[in-house]
Amino acid sequence: MPLPCAYQPRDAERGVLYRVVEAHLDAFLNAAADHAEGARLPMFVEQEFRDFLTCGVLTHGFVRLWCVSAHSSRSNALPPVTGSENVAGAA
Repeated sequence: MPLPCAYQPRDAERGVLYRVVEAHLDAFLNAAADHAEGARLPMFVEQEFRDFLTCGVLTHGFVRLWCVSAHSSRSNALPPVTGSENVAGAA
């Protein structure tokens, strides 16, 4: 059985695309609204950009799963759990 590889997290916040989106997202959204005479981009577009900024950033949550039958692992970033979600999940 092969040994699992040691997890090496990517550093999403140091990537060029991440830095560009982080630095210019609000200006882009405002410019798009100005160009469209005040009509904002669809909310799902803005949400995708905002979700991109949290994806892979460990301060927003993390989980590592191990599948014994497949002899593999998978790591995913997860959104943080708030108190209300925790209570709802326990009910």
